[in-house]
Amino acid sequence: MSMTDHVLDAHPWLDRLFSDIAGTSGEDYGVESVIARMVSAALVGWLIGQVYRRTFTGVRFNPALPDTHVLLALGGALIWLVVGNSIVRAFGLAGTVGLIRYRTIVPDPKDTTILLFSLVMGMACGIGLLVVAWVGTLILLMAMVLLHWGHRRVRQTESENTSIIELFKADSPPEKKAEQPGKDVL
Repeated sequence: MSMTDHVLDAHPWLDRLFSDIAGTSGEDYGVESVIARMVSAALVGWLIGQVYRRTFTGVRFNPALPDTHVLLALGGALIWLVVGNSIVRAFGLAGTVGLIRYRTIVPDPKDTTILLFSLVMGMACGIGLLVVAWVGTLILLMAMVLLHWGHRRVRQTESENTSIIELFKADSPPEKKAEQPGKDVL
């Protein structure tokens, strides 16, 4: 019997501690649980984004930011599903997120968020949480398509409104220019 085995047998709490640190004792998530958590995160992020959109009072509004709220909420849920109670996973995630965030120049916050999602999905696959990875990816992809579709509809509505305004301008009588005394009007 090695010295390590002897110490672990004498102190079973050390074995539990090392298992917790290594992340070998974690919760096994079912498909329904992952779907419920991810959909809840997406809805919460969407609500926050919509309230932000309607209450923004700053100088310049970034239309990608409300979408980023949805994606970050999904990312936060996935991070907790992947990290669980593992200190090692948490530090690993912090290190790689730091590399992406500070070493990569990405102008759009949505692009940065999607990069972080790819990282989290890869981590989930790497540690064997395949259900979390696949369900999370499917929900993320659906959110991305729905957000893109929503922006496309808004752009169509804006162009339709512009066309209607121009149509009414064409029907209105031309404006008369005020004549100034002593100047010829062309």
